Amino acid sequence: MAGLSANILIPLIFVVIGLVLLYIYFRSLAQVRASEGWSAVQGTVVESWVRRSDTTDNDGSVSSSYYPEVRYQYQVMGNEFQGEKITFGPKGGGNHYAAEKVIAKYPSGANVMVYYQPDKPNNAVLERSVSRMLLVFGIILVAAGIFIFVLWG
Repeated sequence: MAGLSANILIPLIFVVIGLVLLYIYFRSLAQVRASEGWSAVQGTVVESWVRRSDTTDNDGSVSSSYYPEVRYQYQVMGNEFQGEKITFGPKGGGNHYAAEKVIAKYPSGANVMVYYQPDKPNNAVLERSVSRMLLVFGIILVAAGIFIFVLWG
């Protein structure tokens, strides 16, 4: 890596991160499509809340991300299971309002439809979807990397 100049290294980092995000998106999209054949069962929300995560940068500025968290229970063939996955893909943090909006759909005690993988009933989700933000950020980073490479080239 010592021989790589910033003209190549920086755009390469953008492209690699963008490609990783695109991979995660399309892998999650494949899971969404596979889940269309999953079984569904009525479940109950045990608890839901917004989790706050703070990060501090080098100059001491603190930024907060908010994550919707839902814990639900459901039964499959007499066996009790608990799940925490709302959608496919990684949990994305955002602003407090967006997290509250998700949590509002899943208040504690609410009945919910749980979609589970028939041969692995502990693998379940509440929504058979994936965030398009992975796709958008992946495309933006790949395009930015290519643009920077061409610009600096």
